[in-house]
Amino acid sequence: MSKNASGRTNTASWIESQGRWRIRVTRDGVTKAFYCSTPGRRGQAEANRQADEWLLEGCPSKVRSTLTVGAAIEQYKKYHAGLVAKKLGKPVPDPIKTRDLGNMRQPISHLENRSKEISSKKLARLTDGDLQQILDKAAAEGLAKKTCSNIRAAYVDFAKWCRRNGLCDYEPRDLKVPGTARAKGKTIMQPEQLKALFASTQTLWKGRAENDPLLYAYRLEVLTGLRPGELMALRWQDWEGDVLHVRGSINDRGEHTSGKNENAIRDIRLFPLAAEQLKLHSLQNGRPQTGYMFAISSQRQYRNRWYAFCDHNGIQRVKPYELRHTFVSICQRLPEGLVKQLVGHSKSMDTFGVYGHAVDGYSALAAGQLSTVFSDLLG
Repeated sequence: MSKNASGRTNTASWIESQGRWRIRVTRDGVTKAFYCSTPGRRGQAEANRQADEWLLEGCPSKVRSTLTVGAAIEQYKKYHAGLVAKKLGKPVPDPIKTRDLGNMRQPISHLENRSKEISSKKLARLTDGDLQQILDKAAAEGLAKKTCSNIRAAYVDFAKWCRRNGLCDYEPRDLKVPGTARAKGKTIMQPEQLKALFASTQTLWKGRAENDPLLYAYRLEVLTGLRPGELMALRWQDWEGDVLHVRGSINDRGEHTSGKNENAIRDIRLFPLAAEQLKLHSLQNGRPQTGYMFAISSQRQYRNRWYAFCDHNGIQRVKPYELRHTFVSICQRLPEGLVKQLVGHSKSMDTFGVYGHAVDGYSALAAGQLSTVFSDLLG
């Protein structure tokens, strides 16, 4: 057997008495065995992969330089899968799926999807030119500037990890997001759409017309600027009179978190229209005292429910998070410091620069109080 990138010349053998694959390899005078109980070629490949990873940890850079970009990305993926497994206290399924990689799922997805043309290239020969072509192609496909920026960041972080682990010396120095990349503006609800949201209670779900069980969640989000994850985490005991205590969030993996930043934990004083939505929701649910306020099983379910409501009521679809954008845009005439507190932005964030968009026909609203602003807006 010829040498592979790690210098290994043998392959795993099936040990019938143990019911598993085994391979022994030696590095710096130390011999170590690696096993995998998965039958067939996949199990053999996994045992070989474990051995290669260990061998590469101790190889000089001139040996590691034979590693391809594709193989290095696989090691990078395995590394982050290990971090996720350690955090969760259980192994990540094998083979590793991108969705199992926590916060790294998008960057690694970018690396896998965008590196196909350079996958077989030697990592040691990777250049800014290779990656710039990838960025240029992404922009030519019409991807947004932010997405192109995320792709760039994924490659920079990947290269940094490779350098730190001695896999190569390459450091991206002149990667630029193409100026032709599409600037993606955020979408918000316009006044007529907001009126439709507050005029209807009906939705069409699985072919049946019904009262939307999440109606008051949609309305509360647009009246308070809550994040979808914060809505999911709300409990009935978080509501006291005209005050709503925001104490955390639930992310898209169903994990409870303390929120996006240091200001995410906050108290929101509800103006009458917002408080009314909670009172109506409470009456609809028999005035519960404990448990989650809204029966949202996942952010995907919330999004699908919201889209169904939009379609049934002739409302142009906007993402659930853009209900929050709508709130901030409506409040542009309020002092920015006050709006930061309301929506839980960090002190350094440019609230209006990020979320301030023009609402048709309402740019001249001098909003002294939220109640007045929304009363004028909804008529």
